[in-house]
Amino acid sequence: MSAPVNPLDQPGLLSYLWSARRRFRGGVILALLRSLAAAPCTFLIQQIVDKPLKEGSIDGVLYFSLWFVLCLALHFAFSVWGAHLIAKTMAGLMVEMRSRIFFRMQFLSFSYLDGQKTGRLLSKYAFDTQKIEGLLFAVLNQLLPTILMGVCIMAILAWMNWFLLLVILLAIPVYASAKWFFFNRIQRENNANRLAQERLTGTASEYMSALRLVRSFGEEDQAARELDRSSESFARSRISQSYVNAIFGTYVHVGMQFLSLIVIAGGAIMAIKGGITIGTLFAFMAGFGYILGPVHMFIGLSEPYFAAKEGYTSIKELIDSRYVETWRGTRRENRIHGDIVYEGVFFHYPSAPEKTVIKELNLSIRPGEHVAFVGPSGSGKSTLANLLLGLYAPTAGRILIDGVPQSE
Repeated sequence: MSAPVNPLDQPGLLSYLWSARRRFRGGVILALLRSLAAAPCTFLIQQIVDKPLKEGSIDGVLYFSLWFVLCLALHFAFSVWGAHLIAKTMAGLMVEMRSRIFFRMQFLSFSYLDGQKTGRLLSKYAFDTQKIEGLLFAVLNQLLPTILMGVCIMAILAWMNWFLLLVILLAIPVYASAKWFFFNRIQRENNANRLAQERLTGTASEYMSALRLVRSFGEEDQAARELDRSSESFARSRISQSYVNAIFGTYVHVGMQFLSLIVIAGGAIMAIKGGITIGTLFAFMAGFGYILGPVHMFIGLSEPYFAAKEGYTSIKELIDSRYVETWRGTRRENRIHGDIVYEGVFFHYPSAPEKTVIKELNLSIRPGEHVAFVGPSGSGKSTLANLLLGLYAPTAGRILIDGVPQSE
């Protein structure tokens, strides 16, 4: 019989994701090949304008156009095939990740789980994994190929005219300045939004699962007010998040458009003076968007990145949690007589170690005795029952049943 799996022996979340990198190899290679297939299109544009167009050769235009169409066909084939493989692998990885989250919850102590709202745990299982999936797919299927495309186009344009390429590369400081001014605030807004979402799902889950109880006590108005407060808090966080992202995106868009004007106007002046050919100017105009592609991609991924980062932190908090039951009894008794002893028992919840719920309890209950625990809500009545059932482990002391320590 194999030994039970210890969840503490499982790798951390980051190590887990990194260990799956080989599974994406085929899809990523295809995604990169699509960039290599499309990169020559900029060069072909220059050739069409500078050679057959200048010479008035229709055959020449058709010749280069045929190569252009072939590049696009390869680009399309590699794009569809690569995206399919990446999506298929990603779906399998997310299934495993959700399974791993649920597996970890089987070993977490109930004293920790009872301090977590069901909606918060559900948010980790469903929504946070979805955020990570969205970011990873965008990075593998969009960002990496876009970066390779930008590098290839830059190499081609540098071969045509290095000075005009330097002007295009001014986009990098625009992006860097935007990151400096906005990214920390965007990160804070995403963190606030995630916490507001967890509070909303947690409150909604509690009240919806207790509808019968709420209506029995006539507390519909109070429940509605609580839900409205959570919903309004989440709405405010979304408004603030959208406002910051709108400012950031507009700032970058205006900067990029200004740079486009500089490239087009500067290239036109150089073409008029004979510094470059018309075909080279057309090639730069066509390639400008590809060079700025990685910049736009970084900007577009800023919100999903911070959302996924928050999701990653949330999941990691659960998967890497140390609140794991380290004791599990293996002894079986044919008959329990009911002799119960609490011997110097202390207990506090892992989430609030400074607050001792039970302090040095010594209690003996003999078989056949009836004992009632009376006290206000939160005084520890349910905690005593959970300790006896083994759902909670004493912080200190021990519990004996028929003289046998509960931990055995």
